[in-house]
Amino acid sequence: GAWAKRRLLLSTDLALSAVEIVDAYSKRWTVEPLFAALKLTDGLGAMWQRSRTVLLRWLHLVQIGRVLLVLLTAKAE
Repeated sequence: GAWAKRRLLLSTDLALSAVEIVDAYSKRWTVEPLFAALKLTDGLGAMWQRSRTVLLRWLHLVQIGRVLLVLLTAKAE
């Protein structure tokens, strides 16, 4: 359908069309919730306070827990 109202599209690549810019933004926004979760709930926000080994162990445990939750939710549905 038609767009609700005019939008300003910003891009540093002048060769891209408006449709290509919107497509690129749509691909970016699908991963934003993951980055927010990693930063806010999974400990990446305080990454500078931990050693690399401790951080990687923590992230592995958190991600395993998240995967188990997703799998159990999918099975329940």
